Amino acid sequence: QRKMARKVFISVLGTSVYKHCKYGVDDYVSEDVRYAQLATIDFLQKTSVESIDKCYILLTERARLRNWLDTKLEDGTLVHGLERCLEAWFPSLNVHPIPIPEGKNEEETWKLFDTLFACIEEGDCLYFDVTHGFRSLPMLVLVFGNYAKLLKNATVQSITYGNYEGRDDSSNTAPL
Repeated sequence: QRKMARKVFISVLGTSVYKHCKYGVDDYVSEDVRYAQLATIDFLQKTSVESIDKCYILLTERARLRNWLDTKLEDGTLVHGLERCLEAWFPSLNVHPIPIPEGKNEEETWKLFDTLFACIEEGDCLYFDVTHGFRSLPMLVLVFGNYAKLLKNATVQSITYGNYEGRDDSSNTAPL
């Protein structure tokens, strides 16, 4: 009996102070969110994926403190971290925060690659979100996708990017 392929969502969480907006693609427009991951998972589950089996959020220690956990902004405003938001939006989602290095040199980039590869199982269907990742991350994802396809028979189903800077100011909706 053949095992069903896991549907695996992989995203990176950065250190910026993210602003709220809606994300849209085709006929889909998200609710007003601070994290593109929420809109991306919602979009995937409403349009192409019944459910995601695993959700890996790759984060540096700084990203964990600034955006994974609840935090206070400089003005004293309490901001819910992505961890709490994912729990609220998708209570049954199997979420795993994965510590990664900063990626400042070749050694750290290879450690990131190895960490990511360890998350993948034979035949996985991969859904990447590169919105809040390092600038080199999309290139790494392309190389990684080919590597995972060859060694673990995985398939890259989607690579998404929430283009906050390209949003429509009147509707505050960014392309996804």
